[in-house]
Amino acid sequence: NSFCTLLVSMSADKSFRGTLLALQNKTRRDPESYVDEFRTQLQHFDAVAKSLLGSGANFDQASNPQFLAVMQFVCNVGYCYPEESARLPQLLVDLLEAGKGSIRPDGRLALVNCLILLRNKNLAPVELTMPVFFGLLQSRDKTLRKVILSHIVNDVRRINLPGAKEGSAKVNRHIQSFLFKVMEDDDAVQARCALTIMIDLYRRQLWCNDRTVQVIATACFSRHTLILRMALHFFMMQMPKFSSVGSDSDSDEQDPGRIISRLKHKLKHKAKTGKRERVLKHKVDGLKKRFDEDWRADRAKERQLVDPVRLLQDPQGFAERLLAKLHKTAERFEVRLLMMSVLARVVSEHELLLLGVFPLMERYLEPSQLHSTTVLSLASTCVHPMVPPDALESFVRTIADRFVNDRSDQDSITIGINTIREICKRQPLAMNAELLNDLVGYKQRRGERGIIMAARSLLQLYREVNPELLAPKLRGS
Repeated sequence: NSFCTLLVSMSADKSFRGTLLALQNKTRRDPESYVDEFRTQLQHFDAVAKSLLGSGANFDQASNPQFLAVMQFVCNVGYCYPEESARLPQLLVDLLEAGKGSIRPDGRLALVNCLILLRNKNLAPVELTMPVFFGLLQSRDKTLRKVILSHIVNDVRRINLPGAKEGSAKVNRHIQSFLFKVMEDDDAVQARCALTIMIDLYRRQLWCNDRTVQVIATACFSRHTLILRMALHFFMMQMPKFSSVGSDSDSDEQDPGRIISRLKHKLKHKAKTGKRERVLKHKVDGLKKRFDEDWRADRAKERQLVDPVRLLQDPQGFAERLLAKLHKTAERFEVRLLMMSVLARVVSEHELLLLGVFPLMERYLEPSQLHSTTVLSLASTCVHPMVPPDALESFVRTIADRFVNDRSDQDSITIGINTIREICKRQPLAMNAELLNDLVGYKQRRGERGIIMAARSLLQLYREVNPELLAPKLRGS
């Protein structure tokens, strides 16, 4: 008997939803003829919603399908009757706020979708929807987060279209101010979502201005590692797509290397046949081709973007704050390396005088240190003609002592001499005659072609820029 009752109720719900869908299509075509039917459904929805608010009841797609069907009907055709629908947005907001802990995920998602629908029809002001949406981002619902973030990005895109309505600039400024305030509060979840939105809008060239860059720059000093890394990657022009920022699992699913590894692992647990190997090879080749095409398309878009480092309003202050954070941070070495990379880009782009960066990088100048070649490359990037030679002379001597000596292997000596040549190319006065002649002497090493070529390139450099530092017999013609 209970099973039969369930079947009857399910068929009744389907017929009720079908009736409302037919009424919805007729109302859109001829709103004036169906105004009474709309008012009837609106009164029904208003009464049920107020009863739910009063009792704090739990409702969702399974327990109250008729209520949700009526809600979707009045929200879908509400734009035909703007005066009667004026109270709908506030009612939906009240339902979402009153049932934060009691509404099930599918019911909450239905309410959010209806509120988004009203916002897209300009029936709900952005001042009402933005605080509610960001409050819902705290819930551990990945689908809900993706829907809200996608809506905010699409809403800003719609506002910034060439043929946008009057008042769009005011709405745009309000959204910007709200997101900037969220960034100042530095909440772990909301600030990360706000940063995700701003980076995506910058990548789409919608908010490509110095104000947005300045707010993202404040995220480089966040106490949350995820927010810090996202902001640093932004200044390295490594802007991820919107769909890959939602969570770690999403990025794993989109990583072609992980997909290929799973495909190969699956083949290990089956008998190897020629057909299965051909199918695997075909899938792997398709993934690689698709990834290469997406990568080339992303690089082409990034070349059209303005480098955010150029839009910094106070690059000297930003660099000094980042250097101070580097001195006292307890982040992992990968994050510190990322901070040094951003610092080197800022110093090089604006030719800043930041002498404290060289003693900091001396800590990591060891041939056995992981990523020591990256640190050497960043150190040479920080050098420009405005850097005093006295500040670089000890730094060059440190590189020579630790990398270019008889105990070092061939690769370390080659890297050390090439780094010194790159530094001296930017600031020739950083070298003294004694050290230069010692380094040039490595061109006589036998059987070590890399060292010989590095020493000859250093010799050729100083033959052009300052031959007086060389011994007379090495100056050439």
